[in-house]
Amino acid sequence: MVQKSIEPARPASLARTLFGFSAPVNRRTYVLAGISLGIAKLVLDYGAVALLSPGTWSLAAYLTPGRAVLELGGQGASPALPWVLLSILLPFTWAGASLTLRRAVNAGLAPAFGLLFFVPFLGYLFMLLLAVLEPRRQPRERGEKRLDLGERRSVFALLFSLLVAVPMVGLGTLALESYGFGLFVGTPFVMGMVSGFVHNAERPKRVTATLAHAWLAVALAGAVLLGIALEGVVCLMMAAPLGFILSGLGALLGRSLAQTGQYAVRSIALLTFALPVSAWMETGAPEGELRMVLSTIEIDAPPERVWPAVLAFPPLDAPAEWYFKAGVAYPTSATLSGEGVGAVRRCRFSTGDFVEPITHFEPPVRLAFDVTEQPAPMLELSPYADLHLPHLDSALESRRGEFRLVPLPGGRTRLEGRTWYALKMSPVFYWGWQSDLLIGAIHRRVLEHIRAQL
Repeated sequence: MVQKSIEPARPASLARTLFGFSAPVNRRTYVLAGISLGIAKLVLDYGAVALLSPGTWSLAAYLTPGRAVLELGGQGASPALPWVLLSILLPFTWAGASLTLRRAVNAGLAPAFGLLFFVPFLGYLFMLLLAVLEPRRQPRERGEKRLDLGERRSVFALLFSLLVAVPMVGLGTLALESYGFGLFVGTPFVMGMVSGFVHNAERPKRVTATLAHAWLAVALAGAVLLGIALEGVVCLMMAAPLGFILSGLGALLGRSLAQTGQYAVRSIALLTFALPVSAWMETGAPEGELRMVLSTIEIDAPPERVWPAVLAFPPLDAPAEWYFKAGVAYPTSATLSGEGVGAVRRCRFSTGDFVEPITHFEPPVRLAFDVTEQPAPMLELSPYADLHLPHLDSALESRRGEFRLVPLPGGRTRLEGRTWYALKMSPVFYWGWQSDLLIGAIHRRVLEHIRAQL
């Protein structure tokens, strides 16, 4: 009788075990779930790479997955591959983090130790440790008391979130000039966790109310950063989607910690103080991955006529695109001093000049150049007249570019423009597609202007 009555609940129980935060996880469950999820993810990753890339996936890729995906892109992988791998990664990451956090509690550790799951290299070692640690029961009455903030809990939640966001952004942008996971991933996640925990400290609130409160904290933090000149409107808009998603996930975790009561305050404090350490460790990161953007256009003229317009072109009309009007730098004209290799091309932008010494001069086929000087990539929208933050100089660096003129039947030309640049902001999968789109828009503005001259 008992077995029949619980049989229909098994699928829901499995989902709660893998993705929830309330069902306990013992050592046996953790090992079996870890092995099963690991095998499933391996199969999906290998399958996705086999279908969408000429390259191969390997176990070593899990040590530096971002670099592995970029290398596959350089081998001609489909542009959809990073997004397919990301869609596979997200549910497995949620399940892995949830299982690890609850197994840490089962082993007598503070829940914050479960967040070691996200730390490269160390996370794998910690999971192996959890696979062998014996469970340890902690009496609930010996746990920490819940916070009692009364009706002011919402205000306190917002305040605590700001105390996380503002110092971290100031430290990352002004002191360390580090634009990595600690700033763009860790900070909104911890903000949401603090908000979710404090908001639910007295009694549990609905999930929708918890999420709304965390997102309000993110919006308020953005307004404060804008008001104290730590960020501009454009950068805040670009970072907003990632911030809202991560703060929402953090809020759900904070809500769960508030309900358990055990080790909650020290867990929040441990992770919060780990943020500046994470940002400091990222200051020694590599110089950024080199990316390439290609744009093409067809012109009703032979390469011999197109070539002079590539070397230098008259001023362009004012842009109509909203992102250029919002402050993203755009080209206005180009000049060439000298001729052949060693000549210097200057491409004038709305924020200053790109200085481009010519490295290949093959009329009317190819013009290639290095970039030795570049202006700021944007003028930030801000209440302040001249807001110039460090990331405007270092986060995106153009390295070189080229034009290729390919003759087509009927006296026509395919004009190709390429830009190679280094992106020094993480996560690359998030910032890379935005920077690629903006550079592609700059290419189109120049290529269409060249076509209009002929």
